[in-house]
Amino acid sequence: MYNRLQLWQCSKVIEMTDILIVDDASFMRNVLKKIVMRTGNNVV
Repeated sequence: MYNRLQLWQCSKVIEMTDILIVDDASFMRNVLKKIVMRTGNNVV
């Protein structure tokens, strides 16, 4: 059984990883946009 503190810590870790995943996805999108702009292709 988990106590409240352990559950809270788990939820905090999950929140942090969600933020990291979102930041990573937006970072990759920006990189792809720069590559597209450099090559001049209209590929999304």
